[in-house]
Amino acid sequence: MSDLFGEMVDDTAPKGPFEVTDLGSAGWVMRKLLVIRRKVKDIEETAERDKRLVTEWCEAEVAKLTHKAAHFEGLLADYHQRVLGEDERAKTITLPHGKLTFRAQQPTYTRNDDELLAWARATSPELVVVTESPNWAEIKQYGKAVGNQLFDPATGEVIPGVTVTERPAKFAITLDEGESA
Repeated sequence: MSDLFGEMVDDTAPKGPFEVTDLGSAGWVMRKLLVIRRKVKDIEETAERDKRLVTEWCEAEVAKLTHKAAHFEGLLADYHQRVLGEDERAKTITLPHGKLTFRAQQPTYTRNDDELLAWARATSPELVVVTESPNWAEIKQYGKAVGNQLFDPATGEVIPGVTVTERPAKFAITLDEGESA
C-alpha cells in the first residue's frame, strides 16, 4: 500500500500516533519533511511558470485591444474637436452608448523639493513644515526592558509610551537540501 507521497507504507508498523523517540525516528521525520518541502517547491515552481505564461498571454491580448481602443478614441476625439470648432459650447456630446466630454484640467506641477525648501526657508518660514519623531533605534538601545516596561537606566523611571512583550523562543527546522531523502 502507498501513502500520500507514493511511498510504500509498512503495514507492520505499530498503529497509533507517531512519536519521535530517538535519532533514527527524528531522522526519518526529517526525510519526510524534506520530501514534502521538495514537492511544495515543485508545485510552486510549476504554478509560477504557468502564471508567467498566462500573464504574457494576457498582456499581449490586452496590448492588441488597447491599440484598437486608442484608435477608436482618437476618431471620437477628432470628431468632438470638429464639433467644438463649430460650437464652442458643445463641451459634452451625448450618444446612445455614452458621452464625449472636453473639460479643462488643473496643471501638473513638477517639484524639486530641495530647491523649494531653500526658497521657502528664505522667503516665508511658515511655508516650511517640520516633523519630529522619536528615534526608536536609539531609545531601544538606551532603555532597559524589565517585565513589560522600558526603564531609563540613568533615572530608573519608566519610559512612557512603550510596552514590552516577551516572546517565546522560536523553533525552526533547517533541512540540508543537499541530502537525499
